[in-house]
Amino acid sequence: DWIWGGCLVMALGGALALTIPRGWVKVFSQIVAGLSCACSLAIFIALTAAGKTSITADVLVFAGQIVVFGITVDKLSALVGLAVSVVGFLIVIYSTGYLSAGNREHPEHDLQRRYYCFLLLFVGSMAGLVYSSTVIGLLFFFELTGVCSWALIGYYDDAKARRGALKAVITTQVASLGLYLAAVILFVLSGSFQL
Repeated sequence: DWIWGGCLVMALGGALALTIPRGWVKVFSQIVAGLSCACSLAIFIALTAAGKTSITADVLVFAGQIVVFGITVDKLSALVGLAVSVVGFLIVIYSTGYLSAGNREHPEHDLQRRYYCFLLLFVGSMAGLVYSSTVIGLLFFFELTGVCSWALIGYYDDAKARRGALKAVITTQVASLGLYLAAVILFVLSGSFQL
Protein backbone atom coordinates (compact mmCIF):
# COMPACT_ATOMS: atom_id res chain seq x y z
CA ASP A 1 0.00 0.00 0.00
CA TRP A 2 2.84 2.39 0.82
CA ILE A 3 4.45 1.68 -2.56
CA TRP A 4 1.20 2.39 -4.38
CA GLY A 5 0.77 5.49 -2.26
CA GLY A 6 4.26 6.75 -3.06
CA CYS A 7 3.94 6.21 -6.82
CA LEU A 8 0.29 7.07 -7.35
CA VAL A 9 0.33 10.22 -5.23
CA MET A 10 3.05 11.55 -7.55
CA ALA A 11 1.19 10.56 -10.74
CA LEU A 12 -2.08 12.01 -9.46
CA GLY A 13 -0.25 15.07 -8.14
CA GLY A 14 1.34 15.60 -11.56
CA ALA A 15 -2.05 15.47 -13.25
CA LEU A 16 -3.62 17.81 -10.69
CA ALA A 17 -0.72 20.26 -11.04
CA LEU A 18 -2.05 21.00 -14.54
CA THR A 19 -5.53 21.86 -13.31
CA ILE A 20 -5.24 23.59 -9.93
CA PRO A 21 -4.94 27.39 -9.72
CA ARG A 22 -1.44 28.64 -10.59
CA GLY A 23 -0.96 30.26 -7.19
CA TRP A 24 -1.25 26.87 -5.46
CA VAL A 25 1.01 24.81 -7.74
CA LYS A 26 4.29 25.34 -5.89
CA VAL A 27 2.93 24.58 -2.42
CA PHE A 28 0.82 21.73 -3.78
CA SER A 29 3.87 20.16 -5.47
CA GLN A 30 5.86 20.38 -2.24
CA ILE A 31 3.05 18.69 -0.31
CA VAL A 32 2.73 15.90 -2.88
CA ALA A 33 6.50 15.29 -2.94
CA GLY A 34 6.52 15.34 0.88
CA LEU A 35 3.74 12.73 1.00
CA SER A 36 5.67 10.51 -1.41
CA CYS A 37 8.76 10.92 0.74
CA ALA A 38 6.76 9.93 3.82
CA CYS A 39 5.50 6.80 2.01
CA SER A 40 9.07 5.80 1.11
CA LEU A 41 10.18 6.38 4.68
CA ALA A 42 7.29 4.20 5.92
CA ILE A 43 8.37 1.43 3.50
CA PHE A 44 11.94 1.63 4.78
CA ILE A 45 10.84 1.56 8.44
CA ALA A 46 8.40 -1.32 7.84
CA LEU A 47 11.06 -3.37 6.07
CA THR A 48 13.53 -2.76 8.89
CA ALA A 49 10.91 -3.66 11.51
CA ALA A 50 10.12 -6.89 9.64
CA GLY A 51 13.75 -8.00 9.89
CA LYS A 52 14.60 -6.86 6.35
CA THR A 53 12.62 -9.72 4.83
CA SER A 54 12.04 -9.27 1.10
CA ILE A 55 8.45 -9.07 -0.10
CA THR A 56 7.30 -9.55 -3.70
CA ALA A 57 3.70 -9.19 -4.86
CA ASP A 58 2.41 -10.01 -8.33
CA VAL A 59 0.09 -7.29 -9.59
CA LEU A 60 -0.64 -8.17 -13.22
CA VAL A 61 -0.55 -11.82 -14.33
CA PHE A 62 -1.17 -12.92 -17.92
CA ALA A 63 -2.64 -16.33 -18.78
CA GLY A 64 -2.58 -17.31 -15.13
CA GLN A 65 1.18 -17.78 -14.92
CA ILE A 66 3.21 -15.05 -16.67
CA VAL A 67 3.79 -12.16 -14.28
CA VAL A 68 3.79 -8.98 -16.37
CA PHE A 69 4.04 -6.53 -13.50
CA GLY A 70 4.80 -6.85 -9.82
CA ILE A 71 6.40 -4.99 -6.97
CA THR A 72 9.23 -6.01 -4.71
CA VAL A 73 10.51 -4.55 -1.48
CA ASP A 74 13.94 -5.60 -0.34
CA LYS A 75 16.86 -3.85 1.33
CA LEU A 76 18.13 -2.32 -1.92
CA SER A 77 14.77 -1.16 -3.32
CA ALA A 78 13.72 0.33 0.04
CA LEU A 79 16.98 2.25 0.36
CA VAL A 80 17.06 3.49 -3.25
CA GLY A 81 13.32 4.27 -3.17
CA LEU A 82 13.87 6.41 -0.08
CA ALA A 83 16.83 8.16 -1.74
CA VAL A 84 14.79 8.85 -4.90
CA SER A 85 11.89 10.35 -2.96
CA VAL A 86 14.08 12.47 -0.67
CA VAL A 87 16.12 13.85 -3.58
CA GLY A 88 12.90 14.41 -5.55
CA PHE A 89 11.39 16.28 -2.62
CA LEU A 90 14.48 18.48 -2.33
CA ILE A 91 14.42 19.21 -6.08
CA VAL A 92 10.76 20.24 -5.88
CA ILE A 93 11.58 22.60 -2.99
CA TYR A 94 14.56 24.04 -4.89
CA SER A 95 12.51 24.44 -8.07
CA THR A 96 9.88 26.54 -6.36
CA GLY A 97 12.54 29.16 -5.61
CA TYR A 98 14.51 28.75 -8.82
CA LEU A 99 11.57 29.09 -11.19
CA SER A 100 10.64 32.61 -10.23
CA ALA A 101 10.85 36.16 -11.51
CA GLY A 102 14.03 36.61 -9.45
CA ASN A 103 16.00 34.13 -11.58
CA ARG A 104 18.54 36.24 -13.48
CA GLU A 105 19.27 33.68 -16.21
CA HIS A 106 15.71 32.49 -16.88
CA PRO A 107 13.19 34.77 -15.16
CA GLU A 108 9.87 32.97 -14.76
CA HIS A 109 7.17 35.64 -14.72
CA ASP A 110 4.26 33.33 -15.56
CA LEU A 111 4.22 30.03 -13.70
CA GLN A 112 4.18 27.08 -16.11
CA ARG A 113 2.32 24.23 -14.43
CA ARG A 114 3.67 21.66 -16.90
CA TYR A 115 7.10 21.76 -15.24
CA TYR A 116 5.66 20.58 -11.92
CA CYS A 117 3.49 18.02 -13.70
CA PHE A 118 6.50 16.41 -15.38
CA LEU A 119 8.72 16.73 -12.30
CA LEU A 120 6.22 14.96 -10.03
CA LEU A 121 5.57 12.31 -12.67
CA PHE A 122 9.34 11.82 -13.12
CA VAL A 123 9.93 11.21 -9.41
CA GLY A 124 6.94 8.85 -9.25
CA SER A 125 8.23 6.95 -12.29
CA MET A 126 11.65 6.60 -10.70
CA ALA A 127 10.01 5.11 -7.61
CA GLY A 128 8.00 2.72 -9.79
CA LEU A 129 11.19 1.68 -11.57
CA VAL A 130 12.93 0.97 -8.26
CA TYR A 131 10.12 -1.19 -6.86
CA SER A 132 9.28 -3.08 -10.07
CA SER A 133 9.80 -6.84 -9.92
CA THR A 134 9.62 -7.49 -13.69
CA VAL A 135 11.49 -6.35 -16.77
CA ILE A 136 8.19 -5.19 -18.29
CA GLY A 137 7.65 -2.91 -15.29
CA LEU A 138 11.20 -1.62 -15.65
CA LEU A 139 10.58 -0.87 -19.32
CA PHE A 140 7.29 0.92 -18.63
CA PHE A 141 8.72 3.17 -15.95
CA PHE A 142 11.98 3.69 -17.83
CA GLU A 143 10.06 4.91 -20.88
CA LEU A 144 7.97 7.18 -18.65
CA THR A 145 11.11 8.69 -17.09
CA GLY A 146 12.46 9.20 -20.62
CA VAL A 147 9.38 11.19 -21.65
CA CYS A 148 9.56 13.26 -18.47
CA SER A 149 13.31 13.87 -18.98
CA TRP A 150 12.62 15.10 -22.50
CA ALA A 151 9.94 17.49 -21.24
CA LEU A 152 12.00 18.78 -18.31
CA ILE A 153 15.23 19.26 -20.27
CA GLY A 154 13.37 21.02 -23.08
CA TYR A 155 11.34 23.13 -20.66
CA TYR A 156 12.65 26.55 -21.78
CA ASP A 157 11.88 25.67 -25.42
CA ASP A 158 14.87 27.45 -26.95
CA ALA A 159 17.42 25.95 -29.36
CA LYS A 160 19.79 24.84 -26.59
CA ALA A 161 17.00 23.23 -24.55
CA ARG A 162 15.61 21.43 -27.62
CA ARG A 163 19.09 20.03 -28.47
CA GLY A 164 19.51 18.81 -24.90
CA ALA A 165 16.06 17.22 -24.92
CA LEU A 166 16.81 15.47 -28.21
CA LYS A 167 20.07 14.08 -26.78
CA ALA A 168 18.15 12.80 -23.76
CA VAL A 169 15.58 11.06 -25.98
CA ILE A 170 18.29 9.42 -28.11
CA THR A 171 20.22 8.28 -25.04
CA THR A 172 17.20 6.81 -23.28
CA GLN A 173 15.93 5.12 -26.44
CA VAL A 174 19.28 3.44 -27.06
CA ALA A 175 19.24 2.22 -23.45
CA SER A 176 15.64 1.06 -23.73
CA LEU A 177 16.54 -1.04 -26.80
CA GLY A 178 18.91 -2.93 -24.51
CA LEU A 179 16.11 -3.40 -21.97
CA TYR A 180 13.74 -4.67 -24.68
CA LEU A 181 16.39 -7.15 -25.82
CA ALA A 182 17.00 -8.21 -22.21
CA ALA A 183 13.26 -8.77 -21.71
CA VAL A 184 13.08 -11.01 -24.76
CA ILE A 185 16.20 -12.99 -23.79
CA LEU A 186 14.97 -13.38 -20.20
CA PHE A 187 11.58 -14.62 -21.36
CA VAL A 188 13.07 -17.05 -23.91
CA LEU A 189 15.49 -18.52 -21.37
CA SER A 190 13.21 -18.61 -18.32
CA GLY A 191 9.63 -18.24 -19.56
CA SER A 192 9.22 -15.32 -17.17
CA PHE A 193 9.68 -11.57 -16.98
CA GLN A 194 10.40 -11.63 -13.26
CA LEU A 195 13.74 -10.39 -12.02
